[in-house]
Amino acid sequence: MPKSGAAPRPRPRASPRLAERSAAAGIEGPRRTIGRTAARSRRASRSRASRAAPSPRRAAPVERTSRVKVHIYHVSTEGWVQGMNEWLPRSVLGGVYHAGVEVWGKEYWYGWCPGSNSGVTACAPKQNLQHTYFKSVDVGVTREGRRELDELLRQLKIEWAGQDYHAIKRNCCHFCDALLSRLNVQPLPPWVNRLARVSAWWGIDGSWLLSRS
Repeated sequence: MPKSGAAPRPRPRASPRLAERSAAAGIEGPRRTIGRTAARSRRASRSRASRAAPSPRRAAPVERTSRVKVHIYHVSTEGWVQGMNEWLPRSVLGGVYHAGVEVWGKEYWYGWCPGSNSGVTACAPKQNLQHTYFKSVDVGVTREGRRELDELLRQLKIEWAGQDYHAIKRNCCHFCDALLSRLNVQPLPPWVNRLARVSAWWGIDGSWLLSRS
């Protein structure tokens, strides 16, 4: 034991050559080993937390365009009208048809009604129960959004009063052409309203043939 009052002996310093030999042999110091172990533990904790956390839900994409279709019907629900349409040469006379335009999930059409009320009506696609469904025609895609469509329909409802309906000069097919034009898509197939044009050309009233649609 050292005598009381004597200064403590200094600890022997590690030899530089010994440290170099230890590093060459792959022997790490205790502080470095503890530091690396803690870093691995933190990385493992973050990995477990990221796996446990629910992934954020992606917002549904906003639809900016709508496909537009024309739904064509045999006028009325009478079987003889469908038979006549099948008999008439479509390329020459067309037929007695009703039409509506589907855009943004609804079908819009025009028909007669009394007074100053609008003749523009909406229904589910292909579900106009006043007529017999025949076929549909894809006429393209519109970039008019839902708000623009609402504004457009407000204007059309004013322009297309029900009392102005005419079987030859202002019928449902004329309305479809007006709506399709404002949606910037393809027009109504010519054969759908051909009979009305032929009747107008020959000066035929046509009310007996083209019933109110």
